Amino acid sequence: MSDKTGEAPWLAKNIMKRIVYSASPDTSVAELADQLKERGISAVPVVDETGQIVGIVSKGDLLRQAERATQRWHQRWLRLFSWPNDMLEDSKTQGLLQAKDLMTREVVTISEDTPVNAIADLLEERHIKRVPVVRDGKVIGMVSHANLLFRMKSIPEKNADR
Repeated sequence: MSDKTGEAPWLAKNIMKRIVYSASPDTSVAELADQLKERGISAVPVVDETGQIVGIVSKGDLLRQAERATQRWHQRWLRLFSWPNDMLEDSKTQGLLQAKDLMTREVVTISEDTPVNAIADLLEERHIKRVPVVRDGKVIGMVSHANLLFRMKSIPEKNADR
């Protein structure tokens, strides 16, 4: 199959990152942050015990959670003398957050046969930076803005001499 120019279309399977690290819904927020940092990645799909994708956690999700925690910390100082039990309860639950507590549950996914131009449109329309590639509900790859940019860089310019 070829596109209108006669060239074979570039598909997700041609540009996706095939090594995908994932997390379980019970993975702690601290473990998620460590995983992203150690592996130099910006998001992890969250999968259930059968390997089906149930969510995704990004650096942005973790940063928003940290921001909320900071706001709660400031609010706790204001409540310190008024509601000490609330403050104690807040501090107990803060350390127990897991992937399932902050993951995006409505995950946008694509198939391995999704054309690159459709992926670019999807990322732009949904204001997302990456999309999991799934087969039978299981993650087999990930396509990010970086993958698309690398693909664009490898396309020879047509009519470069003109």
